[in-house]
Amino acid sequence: GPFTEDQVFDILGGHFASSPLGVVEKSGGHEKFCVVCDISFKNDDEFSVNSHLDSDNFPTEWGTASQVAEL
Repeated sequence: GPFTEDQVFDILGGHFASSPLGVVEKSGGHEKFCVVCDISFKNDDEFSVNSHLDSDNFPTEWGTASQVAEL
């Protein structure tokens, strides 16, 4: 990017984390794309955004399409 790590530190006023962005084609083709943020990407220090999240604090259950439709 246009800024060094030190410059971003100064702009944000402290420590920060960033993750790579990518573009992937949606399934089925048709030249439609999604922007994705890889929050599981580990940097040289083996740090990722996800590595600081406790999954026990964010329980998730997956529903079926019909359950979602009833919402």
